[in-house]
Amino acid sequence: MNESDASRSAEPLDLHVQSNFRGFLTVWEDGTSDGSQLTPFDPDPYISGGGRWPGVQIDPSASYVLPQKVKFERIAQPRRLIVIFSRSQTEQAHDPKDAAQTFIRHSTWRGPDGLPVLLRAEDETATTPATYVVNRIGMPVVVSIPLLLRERQVFPW
Repeated sequence: MNESDASRSAEPLDLHVQSNFRGFLTVWEDGTSDGSQLTPFDPDPYISGGGRWPGVQIDPSASYVLPQKVKFERIAQPRRLIVIFSRSQTEQAHDPKDAAQTFIRHSTWRGPDGLPVLLRAEDETATTPATYVVNRIGMPVVVSIPLLLRERQVFPW
């Protein structure tokens, strides 16, 4: 399911993240009073530094499923998820405020050609429809997903 379809579902959903190279993933919830990290620290003490460094390590082409479900809601101040994927843990955010600042910083970056560094597209024709995000110059991928429930479109045909 891609992001557009998910935002029209009132049911709790699993968030799947897949990469084409090994790296580290953190997912943050922003919009609550304090925000929170939704990805656990990696259980391997060598990778997480005994719980000091955020980021779950994921392998190429393996699908990581967030431990808790996410739900889109129709509320005045919608929450959002901030997803950060990077090759190094040093590029990860360390708290919800840092995650929000990282998103703002990365979403405004431009490549040498003046075009945005992050590209985002939805594919509805694939076997498993999905939302794809790519960083054109190999830096971290940072994306915000507003958890705002949208009206389901009804077509007369």
